[in-house]
Amino acid sequence: MLRGRRLWPAILAGALGANLSSGASWPAAACISAGDTLEAVVGSTLLLRVGFQPALRRLHDVASLFLLAACLSTIISATVGTTALCLTQAIAWQQYSSYWSTWWIGDAVSDLVGAPFIFVWVDQARSQWRFGRLTEAVLLMLAMGVLSAAVFVGHGSAVAYPVHYLIFPAVIWAALRLGQHATATLVLGALIVTIIGTLYGRGPFVGPSLNVSLLQVTLFVAVVAVTGLFLGAATAERNRAERRRSADYARLRSSEERLARQAEELAAADRRKDEFLAVLGHELRNPLAPLQNALELLARAGSDPAILNQVRGLMERQMRHLVRLVDDLLDVARIRSGKIVLELERVELSAMISSAVELARPQIDARDHKLEVELPTHDVWIQGDRTRLPQLLTNLLNNSAKYSQTGGLITVSCSSEAQQATVRVRDTGIGMTPEALANVFELFAQAAGPQHTVQGGLGVGLSLARSIAELHGGTLTARSEGPGKGSEFLLQLPLSRAPERSGGHAAAAARVAAERRILIVDDNIDAADSLGIMLAHAGHEVRIAYGGRQALETAARFTPDTMILDLGMPEMDGYAVARAVRSNPQLRHVRLIALSGYGQEEDRRRTSAAGFDQHLVKPVMFDVLNRALS
Repeated sequence: MLRGRRLWPAILAGALGANLSSGASWPAAACISAGDTLEAVVGSTLLLRVGFQPALRRLHDVASLFLLAACLSTIISATVGTTALCLTQAIAWQQYSSYWSTWWIGDAVSDLVGAPFIFVWVDQARSQWRFGRLTEAVLLMLAMGVLSAAVFVGHGSAVAYPVHYLIFPAVIWAALRLGQHATATLVLGALIVTIIGTLYGRGPFVGPSLNVSLLQVTLFVAVVAVTGLFLGAATAERNRAERRRSADYARLRSSEERLARQAEELAAADRRKDEFLAVLGHELRNPLAPLQNALELLARAGSDPAILNQVRGLMERQMRHLVRLVDDLLDVARIRSGKIVLELERVELSAMISSAVELARPQIDARDHKLEVELPTHDVWIQGDRTRLPQLLTNLLNNSAKYSQTGGLITVSCSSEAQQATVRVRDTGIGMTPEALANVFELFAQAAGPQHTVQGGLGVGLSLARSIAELHGGTLTARSEGPGKGSEFLLQLPLSRAPERSGGHAAAAARVAAERRILIVDDNIDAADSLGIMLAHAGHEVRIAYGGRQALETAARFTPDTMILDLGMPEMDGYAVARAVRSNPQLRHVRLIALSGYGQEEDRRRTSAAGFDQHLVKPVMFDVLNRALS
């Protein structure tokens, strides 16, 4: 069974040698050996067909061994062997039934006692040995030895009561506590001790003849073996079920804990969302209020130059603030959806820091902070995006400026070591609690408490900064010793090889757009009219269309050299207008500029495919538009 049916020649040879050595004639020995071999092959085949496992840890395996091997396949060897003895006149035909039953019982007991012992220990040898109950196993073996000696050796044949049943508690102990290894070993040991005692005329099974005595021994041990093996298999199945139940329960508890954590995270995210919406409404109203006041001033001030200059500066500042709010939100959405692509190139880190300081300087100066910048004496080169990297550093500087009391100190330092560039932004601000520090980079998270409500904000700047750092292959971490002790942000980026020196740098010359014939196309009448007035004031000849079809009709009469198109228009959108213009031979020379609130990479690819020369995002600064026109 352990090696398959390929060992039948060895079984045949062994059986033939054993029968010849016992004094059987050649014909009888050959027939008996053939019967034994056929029994082994049939039994092995039947067990393999039903998926028998030699470990005997399933009730199915014990039942298969008992029914198919011990009860069924042994009929073959008993029938062939007894018939061969009768044919060779070794026994009389009148003795056929008694010899057949004795033979069958002997082979069945061998399958129930000897085979399980071999099966379970060979299977154990293939597995990892465990000695968790070694002491208990030794005690059980000693108890079984003493009990067997007392029952089967210490008593003579005249026993008034069935003391042989005393071995059942030991077998049950082995089956329940130690498994099939101990059960099979105890049963085999009991069989050996019982046979030896019976041969010497000791024990409860001594009868009028030796054959009868041994037959009683084998029947009793067969009952013990079947009982122990079935009980051991049932215990093993129960233990497996308990382990599965425990594992399922552990998985269930783990799932419940994970779901509870997710529920808490979702609740926290929902709270942050509500807080964000409230803050967003506040932050949007902040610039809208001065813009409303500026419009009222323009209506009342007439042509007073001082007021006009003051109002224009106010409106520019508030407009930049609005644009920054919207850009931050869009950048966070692009990064979280994986739609942002960095334009990486070799950049000098000190230049990026200087650019960020310039961008953050207005907010730093507005709160009278002192800024100290410590740059290295040598160049520090990294792979970075010239737009996103200053944006990251600006967000850190703005955060320090916002969360530091008036007149605070902000320090920016840069160093490089071990193939890594490090930028530190430290401040003497309000600091952070451990709870705030743990959530400082979460989207929409802001420090709580009255002392933290400084200058508002959407709670996206630091989350955006960390995302940009990770896109650069770096890390951004925060430290704080506690409330009132300031904060430090640590940015680490991988170093890059310094670029080769070039012969010189050409100075960039500013270009001013020459006078052009421009057609503005936008379904937003106020946006189209205001842009038309601005471009006309700059010296361009301007026409305006408020829809796609009107734009094509106007273009056919006006023949512009530049068209500025909104994309999201009803009936005929900007893409359709662009394709119609490119398909018209008279308008193929027209420069097409997309001006839209859609500014993601997919939108830019679509405009390029539709035939646009450039893509600008609303609201657009005049100098940016002027460069696009030129």
